[in-house]
Amino acid sequence: MIMHPMSYIKHVFIILFFVCHLGLIFFQAVYTTFDGYWMYHYKEKPNIPRFLQQKKQTKWYYILSGINTGYGFYGIRASSNKYFRITLYNAENRVIESDRYLDLNSWNGISRLDGYASFLINYHVETELFIREDSISEVTDFRKKYMDKSLKWLGQMKAERLPECTSYRVEVFSITSIRVKDKDFKTLKPRLYVLEDHLYTLPKAR
Repeated sequence: MIMHPMSYIKHVFIILFFVCHLGLIFFQAVYTTFDGYWMYHYKEKPNIPRFLQQKKQTKWYYILSGINTGYGFYGIRASSNKYFRITLYNAENRVIESDRYLDLNSWNGISRLDGYASFLINYHVETELFIREDSISEVTDFRKKYMDKSLKWLGQMKAERLPECTSYRVEVFSITSIRVKDKDFKTLKPRLYVLEDHLYTLPKAR
């Protein structure tokens, strides 16, 4: 049976499309695993060739095709929840108080606060992506200042209410999973992985 030329072209096109599409999914899965491993163990971004990274010109396809959504085993946006922690110090650098909920007592308020923590980390990752793709510009400079000022404001109101407080630390952290291969994995406590750590000093005259 001889295939019609148009059917043959269509057949070839479909094969090429799925090969390229599944190739992108495979690459993103490998890239995400390697990137996460390297960041966790070496505290820095891996040096991956620029042509292998996502670019602004192709990002639309990753989003529209679902590769970039975070759903499925290949999603590079799938991530664990993020949380805040505010630690207050006195003049002797001793801990006065540590708070994760900023005195919020409603489930709605706490869930929104945790959602904002995840938003800030995603915001930071996007800013780093902009910096890698372009030189430092007014936009990236603004985004970096927004991140720093947001964290500063979160802890400042609580810190200023305590007269003995002279400085405070704002952390954004995630909870790392426990390896089920460990013998005592059922009794092990989850470990905290700090993603952002900012220390601020209160003005002496308040």
